Amino acid sequence: MEQEGEKIDVTQLKESRMYTALSFSAFKNHQQCFKIVLNHARKYNIAGGEAAEKAATTAVKQGEFTMRKRKDLSNWINMPTDERFSALHFSTYHGNIELIRIMVEEMGADYTTKNVYGANVLHVAAQGDQPCPLYYFVALKDMDINVADNRGSTPLHWACYSKAEFALSYILAMGPDLEIVD
Repeated sequence: MEQEGEKIDVTQLKESRMYTALSFSAFKNHQQCFKIVLNHARKYNIAGGEAAEKAATTAVKQGEFTMRKRKDLSNWINMPTDERFSALHFSTYHGNIELIRIMVEEMGADYTTKNVYGANVLHVAAQGDQPCPLYYFVALKDMDINVADNRGSTPLHWACYSKAEFALSYILAMGPDLEIVD
């Protein structure tokens, strides 16, 4: 059965709305499924899998292999859905900080990416009432709490609109511009 795994390239699996296996796992907030799919890809699909990594014997080859592997992971995690949501958007909405860290720090997820509505992870965290991702992206990744989406709405606007009390408290503590009108 182990040999059958090589035949399935999970990085190429997409459903009709362009959700990858990772983005669908994040959408459903299924951390265990996410990790199983990611580990399968690391073993069999990303940059040739473990066999290719063992074959890279010299330091130069190992460095090139690692860079290629990182690029493959980054390309995969940043694949957008039909509305340009990413797996990171979904994990942020659910406040799954463990998956957020895996995506950003290990896989190279682009946390500045916006969906078709112009919403980035800060807008999504505010909508989902998730203070941990707000703190992570603003305090640790230096994102602008006053960033506006396509309608001119900031994370503060979205927290108010969504009645997201916890997110609102954190956003207010971050010193947003209270004069921005959407």
